[in-house]
Amino acid sequence: MPLDTTVNGTASPARAIRLRTGDRLRTGAALGLLELAAPTTALLGSDVRCELRGPAELLIEQGQLFADGPCVLTTPVCVCTTGAGGTAVSVNIVGETTIGIVSGAASVTPKHAVAVALSAGQTLTVLADGSLLGPSRADPLEVAYLLPLGGAEIAIGPVGGAELPPVGPGTQPPTSETGPGATPEQPSAETPTASPDMARSDLWRIHTPDLLPEAVLCAGVDTENNPRGVSTVFPPDAPGVSLLLDLDLGSKERQVKVRWAHGDKTLSGRIIRANGKRRILNSLRCGSGMTFPTGEYQVEVIIDDRPAATLIFFIQG
Repeated sequence: MPLDTTVNGTASPARAIRLRTGDRLRTGAALGLLELAAPTTALLGSDVRCELRGPAELLIEQGQLFADGPCVLTTPVCVCTTGAGGTAVSVNIVGETTIGIVSGAASVTPKHAVAVALSAGQTLTVLADGSLLGPSRADPLEVAYLLPLGGAEIAIGPVGGAELPPVGPGTQPPTSETGPGATPEQPSAETPTASPDMARSDLWRIHTPDLLPEAVLCAGVDTENNPRGVSTVFPPDAPGVSLLLDLDLGSKERQVKVRWAHGDKTLSGRIIRANGKRRILNSLRCGSGMTFPTGEYQVEVIIDDRPAATLIFFIQG
């Protein structure tokens, strides 16, 4: 199948693409394999925009990438120098970057800061203002898939019997990708006034209860990985909003996508591959000293290209 790819702005559907230093490559929804000079390969994820800067140097503006071998990866907020081994990189829409080391080691240098050494199984997030979250530990075998943003996407493991608040499953998939009317800066005039005890069944819909029995929005999890602060309303100065998913994916490995949106703007997105019964935590965070714009937000969960859940929440002062 041809790749959804452009080189220097020109469509290039061929599976094999010859690139030179200075060429700009962009992939669409399909995954593409970019082979660099030097013993390096880079697997590019959805909506990656990158520039080949040298024999083994990539500038990544947004998207997901897995590099195997030594190279220099430059993002809007940091530079990562990798050695032999595998390195996973995720860059969101505002440039925040998470780097996970699957094997080997790497050095991450945030802008205007000193380098941080990472080893296998460690992850580090560099926020838009240059501040750091981590380093933290993760399963090296899962780093390449999970690409946690600030600890936001963590495979907590098999569900251990903890009960979540009930959510009424819906029967129809969402009719649009975003909620009605909110702009990135202020809520729509049509946005209803929300309250923490607003019926979650009116705002949260699970479309595939066979694969996703439970989904809740919360402030975080406790030491036993149970949700705390379950709500449909969060304050602008909240440190983050977390989505906790209980998945029952069966023996087949499935692709789980999570997309956070405010009005018509996508704020963040993640892709996970998993099977079996899993509990996954994914969070939307602000950088240091920043607050969430007020209004209506939406998070969508898609499993194998099938709408699985839609959860609406509000940021209110």
